[in-house]
Amino acid sequence: MAKQLARGKTHTEAMRLLRRRISDRVFAALRADEKAKESPIDLRNRPGPEPVFEVAA
Repeated sequence: MAKQLARGKTHTEAMRLLRRRISDRVFAALRADEKAKESPIDLRNRPGPEPVFEVAA
């Protein structure tokens, strides 16, 4: 906020910019959380080499 005030913004403008940045971060986190919830990771169907299971004797 000090940077905005140093650039000549009023206290109200600086607070508005700060609130906007915070709300953008919160909204991005909410969207990422929702996306992760919609598409769970299924490790059984991932591409790559087949796992090797050894039986102990």
